[in-house]
Amino acid sequence: MRLRRVRDLSSVKGYDAGETVLACHSGAGFQAELPGDVRLVGVEELYAPVTS
Repeated sequence: MRLRRVRDLSSVKGYDAGETVLACHSGAGFQAELPGDVRLVGVEELYAPVTS
């Protein structure tokens, strides 16, 4: 998966990627489940109001 490759390359370049969250977003939803270490972000969460 490309997301893991980017995370791994960041680590090689010296960035601390130990707590990196792999995420995919979609406005149309997802058709398949991704591995457990990838966070899926749907349109509801992407455009949810920010609360502080």
